[in-house]
Amino acid sequence: MAAPDGPEPVIPRNGMVYHIGNARHPKFLTAVGMVGGPVKLSSGSPGEWTVRSCPHEVGTFYLECNAAFLDTHGVDCNVWNNGGSSVRNLIDGNTSKHAGNLRWRLLSCPHSDDSKSFYIINARHGTFVDADQGVAVKCWNNGGSSPENIISGNTSKWAGNLRWYFTEV
Repeated sequence: MAAPDGPEPVIPRNGMVYHIGNARHPKFLTAVGMVGGPVKLSSGSPGEWTVRSCPHEVGTFYLECNAAFLDTHGVDCNVWNNGGSSVRNLIDGNTSKHAGNLRWRLLSCPHSDDSKSFYIINARHGTFVDADQGVAVKCWNNGGSSPENIISGNTSKWAGNLRWYFTEV
């Protein structure tokens, strides 16, 4: 799979703002609204996503677009903001038993030639952000498999649905 046309993909870093493009489809993640709004694929205007380290769980990140955070309850993929909280207050207070709904692991894809495509995996559910045939965004896990098993077997013609590129804004 090739990186999307445009700026060179990079390895995501804390505090930086990115467009997040799918490795299989020439589309980007974008967020609609702040409270429970859906995350969608856009071939036009991509969302601007800030990667923020999680101070509560090592190796996880928040992905924030328009002051709302990528969120899942397992299958759905939305953005959430707790009624308009500041980014700092939301991160500081994200310590409940549901906190992992907003936390994500960004794992480099071992199958890509350039090592700049990543899996976006939810910390609580172990689900992957999936471009679902280029039509919608959902979180997917293949029936509860471990992320390691899914990654090791992610080599089919649909593999790029789970792989994402980060390009600096």
